[in-house]
Amino acid sequence: MHNICIMNKHYLVLLTLLPCWFGGAAFAQRLTLDNAIRIAQENSYSAQVAQFSYMASYWNYRSFKAQLMPAVNLRGKVANFDHSLIETRNYEDGRLNYVNNNTMSNYLTLSVDQQIVATGGTISLQ
Repeated sequence: MHNICIMNKHYLVLLTLLPCWFGGAAFAQRLTLDNAIRIAQENSYSAQVAQFSYMASYWNYRSFKAQLMPAVNLRGKVANFDHSLIETRNYEDGRLNYVNNNTMSNYLTLSVDQQIVATGGTISLQ
């Protein structure tokens, strides 16, 4: 009795998968010559080259347009420390002395730059 249940399960699986196999065959029968030619043209090497060439041209154009937009730049340097010896002259006796010089500088620059297409230059406001 147990073997019969297992065999019935195998037949049930086979009956479930048969329409899928024959459905694929039915799809192959619906393929016409015009559809086959259209699919071949869309997936050909030349079609892919043309599509990639179009996409490259599109992104080159977008890059060109983006370069014409104003650019906001923020530049700076924080904690620029300099330790050096500076030569100083005593004007009363003419002797040279060396003095320690410690400096720390910080700066921040905000600029807006705009390219001028007609002249090829750039206007900058800082």
